[in-house]
Amino acid sequence: MMDYARRDRILEPYFVDKEYFGGVRRFKGVPYSVMYTLACEGFIDLGMAQNFSPTISTFMLIMKNNPEMVVDGYVVSPRRSDVRVSVDGISGKCNANDSKLLKYHYPDDYSYKNGVVRAWWD
Repeated sequence: MMDYARRDRILEPYFVDKEYFGGVRRFKGVPYSVMYTLACEGFIDLGMAQNFSPTISTFMLIMKNNPEMVVDGYVVSPRRSDVRVSVDGISGKCNANDSKLLKYHYPDDYSYKNGVVRAWWD
């Protein structure tokens, strides 16, 4: 059985919401090292994607290639049947090739200026 309290402790510094609302809790600005910890501990489905977004494994590869990049998203409460960690946005300093890869996934909001990308999927 997964220790979802542990998952939430790992993400605590990044939570935007103080508590779950509607069974979800948003996070912002999570770096690669934290995503790596969540993946190693089994809290992330690396093949999961938010609508047309890249998979979490693709987000993590881009973050590893571009260490200043961070992700935004939400966690779903273990009280719900669809418990998960979901990534719906990425931002930060990014090389041009990885920026093109993000744009290829049809983000709902996208900007790339002066080497900084922001992409978000609804």
